[in-house]
Order: sequence, then structure tokens, then C-alpha cells
Amino acid sequence: MLLVFYDLGLGAVWLGEILNQKEKVNSILDVPDSLELMVLQSEHPVEKDRTSTRKGIGDVTFNGIFGKKRDRSID
Repeated sequence: MLLVFYDLGLGAVWLGEILNQKEKVNSILDVPDSLELMVLQSEHPVEKDRTSTRKGIGDVTFNGIFGKKRDRSID
């Protein structure tokens, strides 16, 4: 289902807390216990500037030994 939302240009996320509160949610919505609820939230994604200030992977990882920098070509 998430891929369908993506294909439609929408963002989506599973809301998993509903599974932790099954009895309460079923009671509020008058849903039989024999059914499992799944909830997806979807919306049009916000356009963001994709510029990142994060360090490159070569700046925060090492090659086998701590202190031995990785090859910068993998950034």
C-alpha cells in the first residue's frame, strides 16, 4: 500500500500505536475483536530544500581500524 501512495506522489506512514491499543480502539469504533485494524496516514509531501549539512560517511567512519580513514571516493 505504501508503494501505491508513493506512485500517486503522496507520502504515507503506518501508524503502529493503534496495534498497541487494540482493545481500546476496537471499543471506541465498535469494531469486532475478530478484525485487525491497520491505519495509514497520507498527505502530499512538503517540498524541501535537499541541501544537507551532514558530514560525509568518510568523515565519520573508519576502515577496519579506529583512526584509519576510509577512502573518500565512497562519499
